[in-house]
Amino acid sequence: MLKTGYLKISGKLYGHGIGKIILSWLLAGYLGYAIGLKSGDSMMQLVVVMLVVFPALLLAWHNSLWFLPYNLFVWVTAPEMRRIYDWLTDSYHSMSMISVLPLVVSLLMVIPIVRALGNFPGQAGKGLLWLLGAMGYALLIGLARNGSASLFDLANTLVPLLWLPYIVAYRPTVQDRDAWMISFVHLAIFIACYGLIQFVAVPPWDAFWMDYSGMTSIGKPNPFEIRVFSTLNSPGPAGSYLSLALAAMLLVKKWRGAFGWFGVMLVAMGAIVTLVRSGWVLAAVALIVFIAISKEMNRLKSFSILAGFVLFVYACLLVVPQGQELMNRFATFGDMENDHSFNERMDLTNQLLPMLLSNPQGLGLGGIGTATRLQNGGELSQETGVFDSGIGSIMMTYGLIGTVAFCYGLWSLFKSLCSQQGLSLRERSYTRFGIAVMTASFTNLFFSNSYNSILGVLIWFCVAMGWNGSEPSTKGD
Repeated sequence: MLKTGYLKISGKLYGHGIGKIILSWLLAGYLGYAIGLKSGDSMMQLVVVMLVVFPALLLAWHNSLWFLPYNLFVWVTAPEMRRIYDWLTDSYHSMSMISVLPLVVSLLMVIPIVRALGNFPGQAGKGLLWLLGAMGYALLIGLARNGSASLFDLANTLVPLLWLPYIVAYRPTVQDRDAWMISFVHLAIFIACYGLIQFVAVPPWDAFWMDYSGMTSIGKPNPFEIRVFSTLNSPGPAGSYLSLALAAMLLVKKWRGAFGWFGVMLVAMGAIVTLVRSGWVLAAVALIVFIAISKEMNRLKSFSILAGFVLFVYACLLVVPQGQELMNRFATFGDMENDHSFNERMDLTNQLLPMLLSNPQGLGLGGIGTATRLQNGGELSQETGVFDSGIGSIMMTYGLIGTVAFCYGLWSLFKSLCSQQGLSLRERSYTRFGIAVMTASFTNLFFSNSYNSILGVLIWFCVAMGWNGSEPSTKGD
Protein backbone atom coordinates (compact mmCIF):
# COMPACT_ATOMS: atom_id res chain seq x y z
CA MET A 1 0.00 0.00 0.00
CA LEU A 2 1.26 3.49 -0.82
CA LYS A 3 2.07 5.75 2.09
CA THR A 4 -0.19 8.79 1.93
CA GLY A 5 2.37 10.91 3.78
CA TYR A 6 4.76 10.67 0.87
CA LEU A 7 1.98 11.47 -1.56
CA LYS A 8 1.38 14.68 0.40
CA ILE A 9 5.10 15.55 0.21
CA SER A 10 5.05 14.85 -3.51
CA GLY A 11 1.80 16.73 -4.03
CA LYS A 12 3.56 20.05 -4.47
CA LEU A 13 5.72 18.45 -7.14
CA TYR A 14 3.22 16.26 -8.95
CA GLY A 15 0.12 18.37 -8.41
CA HIS A 16 1.32 21.41 -10.38
CA GLY A 17 2.60 21.88 -13.89
CA ILE A 18 0.67 18.92 -15.39
CA GLY A 19 -1.73 21.17 -17.30
CA LYS A 20 1.15 23.25 -18.69
CA ILE A 21 2.98 20.13 -19.84
CA ILE A 22 -0.10 18.67 -21.53
CA LEU A 23 -0.81 21.99 -23.28
CA SER A 24 2.77 22.23 -24.53
CA TRP A 25 2.65 18.62 -25.73
CA LEU A 26 -0.47 19.34 -27.76
CA LEU A 27 1.12 22.43 -29.31
CA ALA A 28 4.45 20.71 -30.02
CA GLY A 29 2.72 17.62 -31.38
CA TYR A 30 0.59 19.62 -33.78
CA LEU A 31 3.49 21.72 -35.08
CA GLY A 32 5.83 18.74 -35.29
CA TYR A 33 3.30 16.57 -37.09
CA ALA A 34 2.48 19.33 -39.58
CA ILE A 35 6.17 19.75 -40.39
CA GLY A 36 7.22 16.12 -40.24
CA LEU A 37 4.33 14.67 -42.25
CA LYS A 38 5.93 15.78 -45.49
CA SER A 39 9.56 15.85 -44.47
CA GLY A 40 10.67 12.27 -43.91
CA ASP A 41 12.49 10.47 -41.11
CA SER A 42 14.76 13.22 -39.82
CA MET A 43 11.88 15.60 -39.33
CA MET A 44 9.85 12.92 -37.59
CA GLN A 45 12.69 12.71 -35.09
CA LEU A 46 12.24 16.46 -34.71
CA VAL A 47 8.62 15.83 -33.70
CA VAL A 48 9.85 13.73 -30.77
CA VAL A 49 12.41 16.40 -29.87
CA MET A 50 9.78 19.15 -29.89
CA LEU A 51 7.40 17.08 -27.76
CA VAL A 52 10.08 16.77 -25.10
CA VAL A 53 11.72 20.21 -25.31
CA PHE A 54 8.58 22.38 -25.32
CA PRO A 55 7.47 21.40 -21.79
CA ALA A 56 11.04 21.86 -20.53
CA LEU A 57 11.19 25.35 -22.02
CA LEU A 58 7.89 26.29 -20.38
CA LEU A 59 8.96 24.89 -16.99
CA ALA A 60 12.38 26.57 -17.18
CA TRP A 61 10.84 29.92 -18.04
CA HIS A 62 8.60 29.74 -14.96
CA ASN A 63 11.40 28.25 -12.81
CA SER A 64 8.99 25.53 -11.77
CA LEU A 65 9.71 22.96 -9.07
CA TRP A 66 8.73 20.40 -11.70
CA PHE A 67 11.62 21.41 -14.01
CA LEU A 68 14.35 19.37 -12.28
CA PRO A 69 12.38 16.09 -12.05
CA TYR A 70 11.34 16.53 -15.68
CA ASN A 71 15.02 16.88 -16.61
CA LEU A 72 15.87 13.74 -14.69
CA PHE A 73 13.01 11.88 -16.38
CA VAL A 74 14.36 12.85 -19.82
CA TRP A 75 17.89 11.67 -18.94
CA VAL A 76 16.45 8.35 -17.80
CA THR A 77 14.08 7.70 -20.71
CA ALA A 78 15.66 9.32 -23.80
CA PRO A 79 17.74 6.22 -24.71
CA GLU A 80 14.58 4.12 -24.57
CA MET A 81 12.70 6.66 -26.70
CA ARG A 82 15.43 6.32 -29.29
CA ARG A 83 15.28 2.50 -29.24
CA ILE A 84 11.51 2.47 -29.61
CA TYR A 85 11.72 5.00 -32.46
CA ASP A 86 14.35 2.92 -34.29
CA TRP A 87 12.27 -0.23 -33.81
CA LEU A 88 9.07 1.41 -35.07
CA THR A 89 10.83 2.78 -38.15
CA ASP A 90 12.85 -0.44 -38.62
CA SER A 91 16.03 1.59 -39.05
CA TYR A 92 18.98 1.75 -36.65
CA HIS A 93 20.54 5.21 -36.21
CA SER A 94 24.07 5.28 -34.78
CA MET A 95 23.62 9.04 -34.28
CA SER A 96 20.15 10.38 -33.56
CA MET A 97 18.61 13.71 -32.62
CA ILE A 98 16.77 11.90 -29.85
CA SER A 99 20.13 10.98 -28.30
CA VAL A 100 20.91 14.63 -27.52
CA LEU A 101 17.54 15.35 -25.90
CA PRO A 102 18.89 15.22 -22.32
CA LEU A 103 21.61 17.73 -23.19
CA VAL A 104 19.15 20.10 -24.83
CA VAL A 105 16.66 19.93 -21.95
CA SER A 106 19.29 20.41 -19.24
CA LEU A 107 20.88 23.27 -21.20
CA LEU A 108 17.65 25.19 -20.53
CA MET A 109 18.81 25.44 -16.91
CA VAL A 110 20.80 28.42 -18.13
CA ILE A 111 17.56 30.48 -18.13
CA PRO A 112 16.91 30.34 -14.35
CA ILE A 113 20.66 30.33 -13.59
CA VAL A 114 21.20 33.66 -15.35
CA ARG A 115 18.26 35.17 -13.51
CA ALA A 116 19.69 34.10 -10.14
CA LEU A 117 23.37 34.97 -10.62
CA GLY A 118 23.18 37.76 -8.06
CA ASN A 119 22.16 35.29 -5.33
CA PHE A 120 24.81 32.69 -6.08
CA PRO A 121 27.08 31.75 -3.11
CA GLY A 122 30.69 32.90 -3.56
CA GLN A 123 32.30 29.71 -2.22
CA ALA A 124 30.54 27.49 -4.74
CA GLY A 125 31.26 30.00 -7.51
CA LYS A 126 35.03 29.76 -6.91
CA GLY A 127 35.09 26.00 -7.50
CA LEU A 128 32.87 26.34 -10.57
CA LEU A 129 35.16 28.97 -12.09
CA TRP A 130 38.18 26.65 -11.78
CA LEU A 131 36.23 23.82 -13.46
CA LEU A 132 35.04 26.15 -16.22
CA GLY A 133 38.60 27.39 -16.71
CA ALA A 134 39.84 23.82 -17.17
CA MET A 135 37.02 23.14 -19.66
CA GLY A 136 37.83 26.32 -21.59
CA TYR A 137 41.46 25.28 -21.88
CA ALA A 138 40.54 21.75 -23.00
CA LEU A 139 38.05 23.19 -25.52
CA LEU A 140 40.75 25.27 -27.19
CA ILE A 141 43.00 22.22 -27.51
CA GLY A 142 40.05 20.09 -28.65
CA LEU A 143 38.89 22.50 -31.35
CA ALA A 144 42.38 22.48 -32.84
CA ARG A 145 42.79 18.69 -32.64
CA ASN A 146 39.33 17.15 -32.74
CA GLY A 147 37.05 19.65 -34.44
CA SER A 148 33.30 19.41 -33.76
CA ALA A 149 33.80 16.37 -31.49
CA SER A 150 35.14 18.77 -28.87
CA LEU A 151 31.80 20.64 -28.78
CA PHE A 152 29.90 17.40 -28.17
CA ASP A 153 32.33 16.45 -25.39
CA LEU A 154 31.99 19.93 -23.89
CA ALA A 155 28.21 19.50 -23.77
CA ASN A 156 28.56 16.11 -22.03
CA THR A 157 30.76 17.71 -19.36
CA LEU A 158 29.35 21.22 -18.99
CA VAL A 159 25.62 20.43 -19.11
CA PRO A 160 25.71 17.97 -16.16
CA LEU A 161 27.69 20.59 -14.20
CA LEU A 162 24.82 23.07 -14.74
CA TRP A 163 22.79 21.04 -12.26
CA LEU A 164 24.97 22.32 -9.42
CA PRO A 165 24.55 26.09 -10.01
CA TYR A 166 20.88 25.56 -10.89
CA ILE A 167 20.07 23.84 -7.59
CA VAL A 168 22.28 26.09 -5.48
CA ALA A 169 20.90 29.28 -7.06
CA TYR A 170 17.33 27.98 -6.71
CA ARG A 171 17.86 27.91 -2.92
CA PRO A 172 15.46 25.03 -2.36
CA THR A 173 13.71 24.65 0.96
CA VAL A 174 13.90 21.32 2.76
CA GLN A 175 10.43 20.54 1.42
CA ASP A 176 11.65 21.25 -2.14
CA ARG A 177 14.60 18.93 -1.66
CA ASP A 178 12.36 16.24 -0.19
CA ALA A 179 10.18 16.42 -3.28
CA TRP A 180 13.20 16.21 -5.60
CA MET A 181 14.75 13.31 -3.69
CA ILE A 182 11.50 11.35 -3.68
CA SER A 183 11.20 11.98 -7.43
CA PHE A 184 14.77 10.68 -7.87
CA VAL A 185 13.94 7.54 -5.86
CA HIS A 186 10.64 6.89 -7.65
CA LEU A 187 12.45 7.06 -10.98
CA ALA A 188 14.93 4.50 -9.63
CA ILE A 189 12.02 2.18 -8.80
CA PHE A 190 10.72 2.68 -12.35
CA ILE A 191 14.18 1.86 -13.78
CA ALA A 192 14.40 -1.24 -11.60
CA CYS A 193 10.93 -2.50 -12.54
CA TYR A 194 11.55 -2.06 -16.26
CA GLY A 195 14.98 -3.63 -15.85
CA LEU A 196 13.50 -6.73 -14.21
CA ILE A 197 10.97 -7.01 -17.06
CA GLN A 198 13.85 -6.61 -19.52
CA PHE A 199 15.73 -9.38 -17.72
CA VAL A 200 12.94 -11.99 -17.93
CA ALA A 201 11.36 -10.96 -21.27
CA VAL A 202 13.53 -8.74 -23.48
CA PRO A 203 11.24 -6.20 -25.24
CA PRO A 204 11.58 -6.31 -29.05
CA TRP A 205 12.86 -2.73 -29.31
CA ASP A 206 15.65 -3.46 -26.84
CA ALA A 207 16.56 -6.66 -28.69
CA PHE A 208 16.56 -4.71 -31.98
CA TRP A 209 19.01 -2.19 -30.55
CA MET A 210 21.27 -4.91 -29.10
CA ASP A 211 21.44 -6.66 -32.47
CA TYR A 212 22.51 -3.52 -34.32
CA SER A 213 24.58 -1.61 -31.74
CA GLY A 214 27.41 -4.13 -31.64
CA MET A 215 27.78 -3.93 -27.85
CA THR A 216 29.01 -7.44 -27.11
CA SER A 217 29.61 -6.74 -23.39
CA ILE A 218 25.90 -6.61 -22.50
CA GLY A 219 25.10 -10.23 -23.20
CA LYS A 220 22.56 -11.67 -25.62
CA PRO A 221 19.02 -10.36 -26.27
CA ASN A 222 17.50 -13.42 -24.61
CA PRO A 223 15.74 -13.83 -21.25
CA PHE A 224 18.22 -14.28 -18.38
CA GLU A 225 21.18 -13.81 -20.75
CA ILE A 226 21.16 -10.02 -20.85
CA ARG A 227 23.08 -7.52 -18.74
CA VAL A 228 20.24 -5.21 -17.90
CA PHE A 229 20.44 -1.57 -19.01
CA SER A 230 16.75 -0.78 -18.42
CA THR A 231 15.73 2.51 -20.07
CA LEU A 232 19.30 3.89 -20.08
CA ASN A 233 21.98 3.45 -22.73
CA SER A 234 24.11 0.77 -21.04
CA PRO A 235 24.36 -1.26 -17.81
CA GLY A 236 26.90 1.18 -16.31
CA PRO A 237 24.61 4.23 -16.01
CA ALA A 238 21.68 2.03 -14.96
CA GLY A 239 23.71 0.37 -12.22
CA SER A 240 25.12 3.70 -10.99
CA TYR A 241 21.68 5.32 -10.82
CA LEU A 242 20.18 2.39 -8.93
CA SER A 243 23.13 2.15 -6.54
CA LEU A 244 23.05 5.84 -5.60
CA ALA A 245 19.29 5.72 -5.12
CA LEU A 246 19.72 2.58 -3.02
CA ALA A 247 22.24 4.34 -0.78
CA ALA A 248 19.81 7.23 -0.24
CA MET A 249 16.91 4.87 0.51
CA LEU A 250 18.93 2.91 3.07
CA LEU A 251 20.20 6.00 4.88
CA VAL A 252 17.06 8.08 5.44
CA LYS A 253 13.59 6.64 5.96
CA LYS A 254 11.82 9.59 4.33
CA TRP A 255 13.87 9.14 1.17
CA ARG A 256 12.42 5.67 0.52
CA GLY A 257 9.40 7.26 -1.08
CA ALA A 258 5.91 5.84 -1.29
CA PHE A 259 6.96 2.17 -1.51
CA GLY A 260 9.14 1.94 1.61
CA TRP A 261 11.19 -1.24 2.02
CA PHE A 262 9.42 -2.85 -0.93
CA GLY A 263 10.90 -0.12 -3.12
CA VAL A 264 14.33 -0.78 -1.58
CA MET A 265 14.08 -4.46 -2.51
CA LEU A 266 13.00 -3.63 -6.07
CA VAL A 267 15.91 -1.23 -6.56
CA ALA A 268 18.35 -3.77 -5.09
CA MET A 269 17.09 -6.48 -7.46
CA GLY A 270 17.39 -4.09 -10.39
CA ALA A 271 20.97 -3.20 -9.42
CA ILE A 272 21.86 -6.89 -9.16
CA VAL A 273 20.80 -7.78 -12.70
CA THR A 274 22.85 -4.92 -14.21
CA LEU A 275 25.98 -6.79 -13.04
CA VAL A 276 27.71 -3.42 -12.53
CA ARG A 277 30.36 -3.85 -9.85
CA SER A 278 31.44 -0.21 -9.77
CA GLY A 279 27.90 0.87 -8.86
CA TRP A 280 27.97 -1.22 -5.70
CA VAL A 281 31.37 0.24 -4.78
CA LEU A 282 29.94 3.74 -5.32
CA ALA A 283 27.02 2.96 -2.99
CA ALA A 284 29.22 1.28 -0.36
CA VAL A 285 31.57 4.25 -0.09
CA ALA A 286 28.65 6.70 0.12
CA LEU A 287 26.99 4.62 2.87
CA ILE A 288 30.15 4.28 4.96
CA VAL A 289 31.09 7.97 4.70
CA PHE A 290 27.55 9.15 5.54
CA ILE A 291 27.36 6.98 8.65
CA ALA A 292 30.89 7.91 9.71
CA ILE A 293 30.22 11.68 9.64
CA SER A 294 26.70 11.56 11.12
CA LYS A 295 27.16 12.03 14.85
CA GLU A 296 23.43 11.82 15.63
CA MET A 297 22.99 8.43 14.01
CA ASN A 298 22.90 5.22 16.02
CA ARG A 299 25.82 3.58 14.22
CA LEU A 300 25.12 0.14 15.66
CA LYS A 301 21.55 0.28 14.38
CA SER A 302 22.67 1.63 11.01
CA PHE A 303 25.27 -1.05 10.46
CA SER A 304 22.78 -3.69 11.63
CA ILE A 305 20.35 -2.52 8.94
CA LEU A 306 23.15 -2.63 6.36
CA ALA A 307 24.15 -6.12 7.50
CA GLY A 308 20.55 -7.30 7.10
CA PHE A 309 20.44 -5.70 3.65
CA VAL A 310 23.69 -7.42 2.64
CA LEU A 311 22.19 -10.77 3.67
CA PHE A 312 19.12 -10.02 1.56
CA VAL A 313 21.30 -9.19 -1.46
CA TYR A 314 23.36 -12.34 -0.92
CA ALA A 315 20.20 -14.47 -0.80
CA CYS A 316 19.05 -12.86 -4.04
CA LEU A 317 22.37 -13.58 -5.71
CA LEU A 318 21.98 -17.27 -4.88
CA VAL A 319 18.66 -17.56 -6.72
CA VAL A 320 18.82 -14.93 -9.48
CA PRO A 321 20.19 -16.15 -12.83
CA GLN A 322 23.64 -14.64 -13.38
CA GLY A 323 23.81 -13.81 -9.67
CA GLN A 324 26.77 -16.13 -9.37
CA GLU A 325 28.54 -14.14 -12.09
CA LEU A 326 28.26 -10.96 -10.02
CA MET A 327 29.56 -12.78 -6.93
CA ASN A 328 32.48 -14.07 -8.97
CA ARG A 329 33.26 -10.53 -10.11
CA PHE A 330 33.31 -9.33 -6.52
CA ALA A 331 35.38 -12.33 -5.47
CA THR A 332 38.17 -11.15 -7.78
CA PHE A 333 38.69 -8.16 -5.46
CA GLY A 334 40.52 -10.62 -3.24
CA ASP A 335 42.59 -11.94 -6.15
CA MET A 336 43.55 -8.86 -8.13
CA GLU A 337 46.18 -10.72 -10.14
CA ASN A 338 43.42 -12.67 -11.89
CA ASP A 339 40.94 -9.78 -12.18
CA HIS A 340 40.72 -9.04 -15.91
CA SER A 341 39.24 -5.54 -15.46
CA PHE A 342 41.80 -4.62 -12.81
CA ASN A 343 44.69 -5.82 -14.96
CA GLU A 344 43.41 -3.86 -17.96
CA ARG A 345 43.16 -0.71 -15.87
CA MET A 346 46.66 -1.26 -14.46
CA ASP A 347 48.02 -1.69 -17.99
CA LEU A 348 46.26 1.53 -18.96
CA THR A 349 47.72 3.28 -15.90
CA ASN A 350 51.21 2.10 -16.82
CA GLN A 351 50.72 3.53 -20.32
CA LEU A 352 49.29 6.79 -18.99
CA LEU A 353 52.54 8.50 -18.00
CA PRO A 354 54.26 7.99 -21.39
CA MET A 355 51.06 9.11 -23.16
CA LEU A 356 50.84 12.20 -20.96
CA LEU A 357 54.51 13.08 -21.39
CA SER A 358 54.12 12.85 -25.17
CA ASN A 359 51.02 15.08 -24.98
CA PRO A 360 51.55 17.32 -21.91
CA GLN A 361 48.99 19.79 -23.22
CA GLY A 362 46.36 17.01 -23.33
CA LEU A 363 44.21 15.70 -26.17
CA GLY A 364 41.52 18.24 -25.44
CA LEU A 365 37.78 17.72 -25.33
CA GLY A 366 36.62 15.25 -27.96
CA GLY A 367 39.79 13.17 -27.84
CA ILE A 368 38.53 10.53 -25.41
CA GLY A 369 35.46 8.29 -25.28
CA THR A 370 32.12 8.51 -27.08
CA ALA A 371 32.91 11.84 -28.76
CA THR A 372 35.51 10.11 -30.95
CA ARG A 373 32.62 8.65 -32.97
CA LEU A 374 32.22 12.05 -34.61
CA GLN A 375 35.70 11.78 -36.10
CA ASN A 376 35.52 8.12 -37.13
CA GLY A 377 32.30 7.74 -39.10
CA GLY A 378 30.25 6.69 -36.08
CA GLU A 379 32.88 4.24 -34.77
CA LEU A 380 34.85 4.66 -31.56
CA SER A 381 38.55 5.44 -31.87
CA GLN A 382 40.61 2.27 -31.45
CA GLU A 383 43.20 4.13 -29.36
CA THR A 384 41.07 6.30 -27.06
CA GLY A 385 37.42 5.40 -27.74
CA VAL A 386 37.29 3.05 -24.75
CA PHE A 387 39.23 4.49 -21.80
CA ASP A 388 38.35 2.60 -18.61
CA SER A 389 40.02 4.97 -16.20
CA GLY A 390 38.39 8.14 -14.97
CA ILE A 391 41.68 9.55 -13.70
CA GLY A 392 43.36 8.75 -17.00
CA SER A 393 40.47 10.23 -18.98
CA ILE A 394 40.68 13.52 -17.09
CA MET A 395 44.48 13.72 -17.36
CA MET A 396 44.55 12.94 -21.07
CA THR A 397 41.70 15.34 -21.81
CA TYR A 398 42.90 18.33 -19.76
CA GLY A 399 46.66 17.80 -19.84
CA LEU A 400 48.97 18.74 -16.99
CA ILE A 401 47.79 22.34 -16.56
CA GLY A 402 44.09 21.63 -17.08
CA THR A 403 44.12 18.64 -14.71
CA VAL A 404 45.54 20.78 -11.90
CA ALA A 405 42.78 23.37 -12.47
CA PHE A 406 40.06 20.71 -12.69
CA CYS A 407 41.18 18.93 -9.51
CA TYR A 408 41.49 22.21 -7.62
CA GLY A 409 37.94 23.07 -8.67
CA LEU A 410 36.67 19.76 -7.32
CA TRP A 411 38.59 20.23 -4.07
CA SER A 412 37.26 23.77 -3.67
CA LEU A 413 33.68 22.59 -4.10
CA PHE A 414 34.27 19.73 -1.66
CA LYS A 415 35.64 22.10 0.99
CA SER A 416 32.75 24.48 0.46
CA LEU A 417 30.27 21.64 0.85
CA CYS A 418 31.94 20.43 4.04
CA SER A 419 31.64 23.94 5.51
CA GLN A 420 27.85 24.02 5.14
CA GLN A 421 26.04 24.28 8.45
CA GLY A 422 22.51 22.90 8.30
CA LEU A 423 19.88 24.51 10.51
CA SER A 424 18.05 21.24 11.05
CA LEU A 425 18.75 17.52 11.04
CA ARG A 426 16.99 17.17 7.68
CA GLU A 427 19.22 19.83 6.14
CA ARG A 428 22.32 18.22 7.62
CA SER A 429 21.24 14.89 6.10
CA TYR A 430 21.37 16.42 2.62
CA THR A 431 24.75 18.01 3.28
CA ARG A 432 26.19 14.75 4.58
CA PHE A 433 24.78 12.81 1.68
CA GLY A 434 26.36 15.32 -0.71
CA ILE A 435 29.73 14.90 1.03
CA ALA A 436 29.36 11.11 0.94
CA VAL A 437 28.47 11.05 -2.77
CA MET A 438 31.28 13.44 -3.72
CA THR A 439 33.75 11.27 -1.80
CA ALA A 440 32.38 8.21 -3.60
CA SER A 441 32.78 10.04 -6.93
CA PHE A 442 36.53 10.37 -6.21
CA THR A 443 36.87 6.61 -5.66
CA ASN A 444 34.81 5.94 -8.78
CA LEU A 445 37.50 7.65 -10.89
CA PHE A 446 39.36 4.34 -10.82
CA PHE A 447 36.53 2.92 -12.99
CA SER A 448 35.30 5.85 -15.10
CA ASN A 449 34.95 9.63 -15.34
CA SER A 450 32.45 10.52 -12.61
CA TYR A 451 31.54 13.94 -14.00
CA ASN A 452 30.33 13.26 -17.55
CA SER A 453 26.91 12.45 -18.99
CA ILE A 454 24.24 10.98 -16.71
CA LEU A 455 26.67 9.91 -13.98
CA GLY A 456 27.79 13.54 -13.81
CA VAL A 457 24.14 14.59 -13.53
CA LEU A 458 23.59 12.21 -10.62
CA ILE A 459 26.78 13.26 -8.81
CA TRP A 460 26.12 17.01 -9.14
CA PHE A 461 22.45 16.53 -8.24
CA CYS A 462 23.33 14.82 -4.96
CA VAL A 463 26.18 17.22 -4.20
CA ALA A 464 24.15 20.38 -4.90
CA MET A 465 21.34 19.22 -2.63
CA GLY A 466 23.82 19.60 0.24
CA TRP A 467 24.01 23.39 -0.05
CA ASN A 468 21.66 25.07 2.40
CA GLY A 469 18.53 26.59 0.92
CA SER A 470 16.84 27.90 4.03
CA GLU A 471 16.55 31.48 2.80
CA PRO A 472 13.05 32.26 1.48
CA SER A 473 12.65 32.64 -2.25
CA THR A 474 9.87 32.92 -4.78
CA LYS A 475 9.58 30.26 -7.45
CA GLY A 476 7.04 29.22 -10.00
CA ASP A 477 4.78 26.25 -9.51
